[in-house]
Amino acid sequence: MKIAVIGPLTMPTVQGGMSRHCIEIYSRIAANGHDVTIMCGNAEAENFRGVRLQRVGMIKKGRWDRLSYGLTASLAAARGDFDVVHYHSFASSGFCFLPHLLHPKNHQRVVATIHRLEWQDEKWGRTVRALLRTNERITMNNADALIAVSKNLAASGAQRFPKAAPIHYIANGISPIAEVGTEVLSDFGITPNRYVLIVGRIVPEKGIHLAFDAFDQLRASNRDQNYQLVVVGAARDGENEYVKSLRVRADASESNIKMLGTQTGDTLAALFRGASIFCSPSFHEGQPLALLEAMSVGIPVVASDIVAHRELMVEAGVLTAVGDVNQLATALGELIFDPNEASRIGARGRAFITESGDFDWDRSAQETERILIP
Repeated sequence: MKIAVIGPLTMPTVQGGMSRHCIEIYSRIAANGHDVTIMCGNAEAENFRGVRLQRVGMIKKGRWDRLSYGLTASLAAARGDFDVVHYHSFASSGFCFLPHLLHPKNHQRVVATIHRLEWQDEKWGRTVRALLRTNERITMNNADALIAVSKNLAASGAQRFPKAAPIHYIANGISPIAEVGTEVLSDFGITPNRYVLIVGRIVPEKGIHLAFDAFDQLRASNRDQNYQLVVVGAARDGENEYVKSLRVRADASESNIKMLGTQTGDTLAALFRGASIFCSPSFHEGQPLALLEAMSVGIPVVASDIVAHRELMVEAGVLTAVGDVNQLATALGELIFDPNEASRIGARGRAFITESGDFDWDRSAQETERILIP
């Protein structure tokens, strides 16, 4: 079976949760003997982990990169000899009708996976938000099959689009975090077991600025216990104004806040292994991979009270009101002050991940393959 994948802009460099999802899922599906091609705006290699990477054109500047990529990738897939076209991201799936339109006799199966609702992001103006909602409607009305990475996304889609194809819940998996030493942390000026960790793309909807505000409060009231806030990740478009504003604050914090950029491999594993608390103050999420990975190794989580977090953190973390810096500072301060309670919360999170059985890449790939090839 020949499968075309549309969603990741760059491969094999991973820019976010959706790209990581695609790498893990399709490498396993390809290993089962299927011919998988990921259409990329920037293909950095011809093959990666058994998956073919095909470069397609796109506008690389401005906010139209994903829209232009979605058009050229859809045309390339529709003109190819693929049996299935699998879309990821509503920003790219607005042209998912093209495989049906251009292959009226040799019908290409169209499948779409819902990772999150991009139109909710505050960064978008009215025009782009309306376009993203239109893309969502086109996708839901044209896909032959639908997948959602969280229960709440599946329920929301079914409620808002009752005539759409059934939505199958298939969770993200968790990549095991290597058991490594934390000696490398000294290179960054970080003390193991004395910091709060944030891992993710640096964009306003992740609420990282709220964590900065909370740490300012803790330090001003002498509740920080000399803990640090460590931020791992980067913006997709480099040093934009949001990233620059955070970096200015970090530089002025007298090493209280560290921004480390993108980290991978053993260094990223060490950052997880040495963290006392994981923080996710996001305004919106689909199913956050970094949060799942933190829970899997017993790191206590403080997160915003959004439905994506609530689904994962029932009695297994601390939820704070969305956008409420005072609550966030209080929650972080309490866990910093009481490491025994933090340890208990971390243990409950690890137990939730272990006992659920949902978060396994092998299982997720098998279930996805059954949807792609019924």
